[in-house]
Amino acid sequence: MNRTQLIENIIDPVIRDMGCFSPQAVDLLVMIAAHESREGHYLAQISGPAIGIYQMEPATHDEIIQYLRRNNYDLYERLNKWTGIIHHSLMAGNLYYATFMARAFFLRYPDALPRTHPDMAAYAKMRWNTAAGKATAEDYLNAFNEWRD
Repeated sequence: MNRTQLIENIIDPVIRDMGCFSPQAVDLLVMIAAHESREGHYLAQISGPAIGIYQMEPATHDEIIQYLRRNNYDLYERLNKWTGIIHHSLMAGNLYYATFMARAFFLRYPDALPRTHPDMAAYAKMRWNTAAGKATAEDYLNAFNEWRD
């Protein structure tokens, strides 16, 4: 997948429409897609439940939907209007939906998004991959730095 086109046609317009745009949010989502799906190569995890270019698990998707219903109903309604249906399977084929969900994932945390790429990689490891995940912060940073158009 072309990195610039992903940013310009998917990530940027989606998170602007959500009202939660920042350059850090763009880079963080690119970093996650770079590592998790190998630049959009995989839309379904080979040996697990994660789906989409950000490789989000269905259970995580459902947690975010519940969070939005309780804490940001306007965003929940916006997502529903975009798609007409809310279901984790949409993340595999709808880049807008997957991006919305990936950005919404981070809205659950009060801390500001990191400004530097090394800090962002550590944040991705801590929040997205968790301590139990196999990835390292270096994996995220390397994938981000290696993804070229």
